[in-house]
Amino acid sequence: MELCTIRTLLISRTRDRVHDLLSGEDLQLVPQLIPLAEALISAASPRSVLNWLSRSGGQLLVSLAAGRAEITHDLLDDLPQDHDTRAVRNILVTTQVLPTRNEFFARLEIWIRQVLEPLPAHHLRIIRPFAEWSIVRDARRRSSRGRYLESAAGVDRAKIRTAIEFMAWLDANNLALVDLA
Repeated sequence: MELCTIRTLLISRTRDRVHDLLSGEDLQLVPQLIPLAEALISAASPRSVLNWLSRSGGQLLVSLAAGRAEITHDLLDDLPQDHDTRAVRNILVTTQVLPTRNEFFARLEIWIRQVLEPLPAHHLRIIRPFAEWSIVRDARRRSSRGRYLESAAGVDRAKIRTAIEFMAWLDANNLALVDLA
């Protein structure tokens, strides 16, 4: 079989597969995902697209397409923040299905929600205001100026972890924060 014929078959198979996976119950492409479908169909390597669609990242995209909810950053924020979610978000932003946002800042906010959730109430009274008014406020300002990078997010997470560890140390040593004044 000629190389040209194989490529044509791969492109046709990719087009059919993308259409099948990104279509709604009416068998029409989900309107929000048309730019993504066009990008996948016109990709330089149709074989790579087919392989990706069969793996977990592609399956996440398929489940999002099958859902009736609009695909938003908030919807993706509620999913586990793993490699697959980040890859799907990246492709949705790249194809302009989702708007661009500062991912380092957004991940910081998601991380803070997750790390604060299990803390006892007496820790939250100290840590939450510190995180929201000191760390997030400054991070938001830097993000709005395009100056919030991955390294800054790492430093901010370390500051919050240190505060949490300090509060745990106080508890372990039967001390109250006011006792240190």
